[in-house]
Amino acid sequence: MNKKLKIVLGAGIFFLLLLIITAGLVILLFPAEKIKALIENEASTALNMPVTLDSIGLSFAGMPSVKATGLALGPLQPGDQPLCAIKAIYARIDIFDLLKKKITIVSMVIDKPKIMLLSREDGTNNLPPPTEKTKEKTPGPPTLPFPITMQSFAIKDCSVSLDNRKTGSLITVEDLSYLLSLDISEDLRQLQAKGALKAGNIKVTSGKDDKAPLIDGLEISFQHEVSGDLTTGNVSLSKGDLKIGGMPVLLTADIESWTKTSFNVSTGTQNAKDLLDLIPVALFPDKNKVSITGNYSFAAEGMIDTAPEQTAMTYNGKLDIDSMSITYEGMPGNIDEIQCRITFNEKDVTLNRISTLIGSSKFTLLGIIHGYSENPILALSTEGSIDLKEIGEALPQLSKNNLKGLVELKLDVNGPPSDPQAVKVNGNARLQNVEVQIPETLQHPAQLNGSLSITPSSMAVNNITLKSGKSDLTFKGIITNYPVLVWPKDEHYADFNGSLTSDLLDLTDMIIFPENSPMPKPWHMEQAIKTMPVPPNLSVDNSVKLGTVVFGKMKADSVTGRITAKDGTFKLHDLDIRAYKGALTGNAGMNIIQSGDATYDGSFKLNALDAGSFLSSFFGTGEDQFGGKLSSTLSFNGAGLDSVSMLENLKATGSLDINKGSISNWEFTKKLGQYLKFLNFDKIDFDRIRNSFIVENKKVVTPDMAITTSFGDINLDGTTGFDKSINYQFNLLLDETTSKKAAQQINSLTSLFKGETGRLELDLTAGGTLTSPSFSLDTSKAEDQLKARLKDSLKQEAEKLLDKQNDEVKQKGKELLKNIFKKD
Repeated sequence: MNKKLKIVLGAGIFFLLLLIITAGLVILLFPAEKIKALIENEASTALNMPVTLDSIGLSFAGMPSVKATGLALGPLQPGDQPLCAIKAIYARIDIFDLLKKKITIVSMVIDKPKIMLLSREDGTNNLPPPTEKTKEKTPGPPTLPFPITMQSFAIKDCSVSLDNRKTGSLITVEDLSYLLSLDISEDLRQLQAKGALKAGNIKVTSGKDDKAPLIDGLEISFQHEVSGDLTTGNVSLSKGDLKIGGMPVLLTADIESWTKTSFNVSTGTQNAKDLLDLIPVALFPDKNKVSITGNYSFAAEGMIDTAPEQTAMTYNGKLDIDSMSITYEGMPGNIDEIQCRITFNEKDVTLNRISTLIGSSKFTLLGIIHGYSENPILALSTEGSIDLKEIGEALPQLSKNNLKGLVELKLDVNGPPSDPQAVKVNGNARLQNVEVQIPETLQHPAQLNGSLSITPSSMAVNNITLKSGKSDLTFKGIITNYPVLVWPKDEHYADFNGSLTSDLLDLTDMIIFPENSPMPKPWHMEQAIKTMPVPPNLSVDNSVKLGTVVFGKMKADSVTGRITAKDGTFKLHDLDIRAYKGALTGNAGMNIIQSGDATYDGSFKLNALDAGSFLSSFFGTGEDQFGGKLSSTLSFNGAGLDSVSMLENLKATGSLDINKGSISNWEFTKKLGQYLKFLNFDKIDFDRIRNSFIVENKKVVTPDMAITTSFGDINLDGTTGFDKSINYQFNLLLDETTSKKAAQQINSLTSLFKGETGRLELDLTAGGTLTSPSFSLDTSKAEDQLKARLKDSLKQEAEKLLDKQNDEVKQKGKELLKNIFKKD
């Protein structure tokens, strides 16, 4: 055995003996339980929260190693999960380098850590409570007792969750791993590190009521290389390869004196499809139905300085989109081209070029947004010629309304959105055969034509016409203070003063009414009113001048007046409706700011309307059923839009007067004629009907109706329910001809009838319903009248006989008659 071999063998035997002795001393002086307790106590004190270990052990088989299992931080409160739970930690140390005064961690593995960050409903969390820090004086720059090399540091199968119980949001990362190697010199002046992070199956749910997560299954990876001097705080991220889903991002950064950080971010030129893949399905459910081509690129660089009292940040960058096209599955058209160049810095965003091309339609947007992060000020210009049919064929969100027509616009917008009064807009917009469908309100498409002229002070509505089915409307006027329609501000309103005109407005043809409705009623407008948009910051004052207006079977020759609207309150002023050879005038209002609590009121006056055509159209009867000239006054109020609440809450007072009229073939009067057989009520001619009325509790009360007819006078006191129930008390004062017929046909009067009746008076009670009435006749007044007439007739006959006698007989006879016919 040569000398060199002996030396090597001796050194090996010596090191083995040293290792055995060292292991024995560690096991003897530092048993595992003592080490475990020491770590738990020191760590709990340092972190200010409970730290527990299941076990810790040393192994000298092969390379020396340390293994700790069942490490847990927390919980702080009963029922909470630990802030961090780790299955095991493994570390292997190169003992030969220890002999060279160098620490080399060959490998360190943190296995299956589970991190749970919790924010409770009361705002507290499960992080360690803060501890009071004491300032320690450091005599010089920090150093290490030995240089450190970490050949391999790994986190395996880590899971992280951030649970906000107050908002219901939850962020989870189910598959996180990290691999790191580093070298740190003894004097901390040399740092070299390489690492790779992977985070998979990232899921984000924004709230308790969300059914689908905002992000589901996202993967992120980051490879990095770091070098620098820890004593001076000059550190460089020379390589940072970030991938978010399929989108690569290159990062570099330099830190100077721990306070100034310069950074550079760049994606390079990338496929736009990768950007689409990043959008969560929860935000864009139709993502899988979209095909996208084209490229994009993003780059930014800047500086962050934390040395000043207030952190300073400067940066600039750009976003480019080149020749991007988008196609939706099943759509006949597509977005042919999107071009975009946006540059930005910490103060401004500059829209150098944003343009969209869809078929022959083109839209451009240029300008600057100053101070966008704090108080943005716009300086934008937009121009476009848009074929709405082409847009609808490319975008499924708009295709449902079957939009058609051309919109041309050119606008300049300048000013701060936070102060609508200061926003200045100039430009114009033109609508040419623009067609839109409102399926819940309009039966036919609405076609719009006209133009808007916009200045900083007003928006002029230049004869915008709307046609829908048979109907037409034309709007003209000025809207002042219009920016608040785009940027609402409390107690500020845009004011629209103008006119509304029409040649024909056929509401029955225009508005959607309930199915199987034989004739629309006012409450059938309920759905149309509820779906009517009510701009909360628009005040309207419009004159109205309409030609023919049709509603069901009702028809007006002209309507004039004024409409005002504000905060969902609509009012009709100075209404004048010419219809049925007469006029209806008055005022009315409705408040629908809360459609469930809508209220209405008004007062009308009807002057000499043709009763036949008006009542027949209102009640849906034959035009020859009623005749005469109808005048009326009406004041009303109520609440509710549906037929139930509208009728339950309706209250009204008024009067009615019909002159030179008739009632023909009305079911109620026909059945009254069948009961009073001496009268033919198939047709009733009357000189006048007049009465007052009250509407309340779903009844019409008529306390003093007076009717002058060809057969006598009728007075009526009673009620008519909205359900057609009736309770009438009639008083009939018949003319002499009709009285004779009554006396001849009513049994209780026949025996008292002796040829002359005078005008008989009858009382009649009617109950049941208008279509199925029941009657009760009281003839007591007529009987008394006939009895009195019979007495007068007998007395007259007796006096005639006595006149032929001598004076003595005549005198005695008259005294006898006086006693016989004396009045009670």
